[in-house]
Amino acid sequence: MKVWSLLTLLWFYIASYSAVVAQCAPNPSLFTDPGIEPDTMPQGYANNYYEEVVHFMLPLDTQTSLGTYAYQNFEIVSLVGMPIGLNWECNLQSNGCNYDPAANQYGCLKIYGTPVQVGSFDVIVNINATLSVG
Repeated sequence: MKVWSLLTLLWFYIASYSAVVAQCAPNPSLFTDPGIEPDTMPQGYANNYYEEVVHFMLPLDTQTSLGTYAYQNFEIVSLVGMPIGLNWECNLQSNGCNYDPAANQYGCLKIYGTPVQVGSFDVIVNINATLSVG
């Protein structure tokens, strides 16, 4: 009986952990132009679990005085400035959060966890963008 109970408890632990860290799913219906949604995150409370999804549509190219250049890749490197206790993951976690906008312009970030700090936070998303210049 003890082995059965232990296996059952382990299964419930794994199932609940998987539900907590499940990746987000992009929502293309939110966009007509490149951008992010929401542009301001809903309020959270210290010592209370928080989970929100940020959806985005990536641009295909950029224009400069020298011409138009296509983006080949966007890599989400880090989020800086989040309160202690919050984590993030992208929908392409297994790909190192690399996005090829020519293949798919849409993605998302899930912000989740239990913050232990009180205040207002400006979060910086560090991205490496690769352009085609030739």
